[in-house]
Amino acid sequence: HGVHYVGRADWGPAHRRWLSKYSFESPWRQLAFDEHRRTIEDRQAQCERLESALKEAVTEWRLYPVVEALQAMRGIQFITAVGLISELGDLTRFEHPRQLMSWFGITPSEYSSGGSR
Repeated sequence: HGVHYVGRADWGPAHRRWLSKYSFESPWRQLAFDEHRRTIEDRQAQCERLESALKEAVTEWRLYPVVEALQAMRGIQFITAVGLISELGDLTRFEHPRQLMSWFGITPSEYSSGGSR
């Protein structure tokens, strides 16, 4: 359609405002566009409600202090921290930090199909 947003198209407030003001000449295209935009807004609102409920519920969790500590790391926000800890469970099962990093799949290693050196 030759329409391009100038700015960060990250579905942030400015981008959503711009989208809400855009209109198509064809009523059918406009209808499809509006429905698509509403669906995205509904999913965003749903995610916000679920995250709010989770933030309330997780404060009673015995691993909540670990969730808070993880959020101090750059790039780890609430949902990621809760997801990591809920998957990991009891951290004492890892005798060494290297085992934990291996579980995450972030320890350097090589798997080659060729012969070894």
